[in-house]
Amino acid sequence: MLGSLVALHIYLSTLQQTKLSLTIPPSYVIFNSMDLLQQYINYDVDVLEGHTLEYDTGGWTRYGLTSKYDNLTKEELEVMTPEQAKQIYYQKLKPIYDKLIEETNNPYLAIYYLDTVNLQGESVAKQMLLFAQQHPDVDVQLARALYWRMQKLYDLGEASPYHKYQNGWLKRVAVLYALIMRWKDELATG
Repeated sequence: MLGSLVALHIYLSTLQQTKLSLTIPPSYVIFNSMDLLQQYINYDVDVLEGHTLEYDTGGWTRYGLTSKYDNLTKEELEVMTPEQAKQIYYQKLKPIYDKLIEETNNPYLAIYYLDTVNLQGESVAKQMLLFAQQHPDVDVQLARALYWRMQKLYDLGEASPYHKYQNGWLKRVAVLYALIMRWKDELATG
């Protein structure tokens, strides 16, 4: 465990020093009238997810949607447009998001939870949420969620079948955290 924490610290330090291309396209920096969930889905499909059809641990995958977990065929994924993927995500995630907002009153942690669901499944997301909510402050909750996700993804990435995904996972989590903090600041300043 200590080894993974040291490695994670080194990774985060490198990330901070090189800024790891934490480039967030301008259209996602300025918060608009769109709800936070739709903003996240747009960013996820447009920037974070792959647009090509690939076969990985979730079966056939495109835009982060999979044949295994989303009950889509290879043929459906081949012809899917980004807009169709966004609609599927919205229908899938909206009930979860609404329930989390009601329970936590923290839309930013809810977005982080949804991204954890997308990447690691709902049971893992619930563990992350419990860890994050051990502190009452919203900013600390987000930092705890980032720490927890980075540690879990780093450890998972050390397993041989997942090693090739490790850097992408860690970058995704760090970029999303930076984006959520920007959205939070933009909403606070109006």
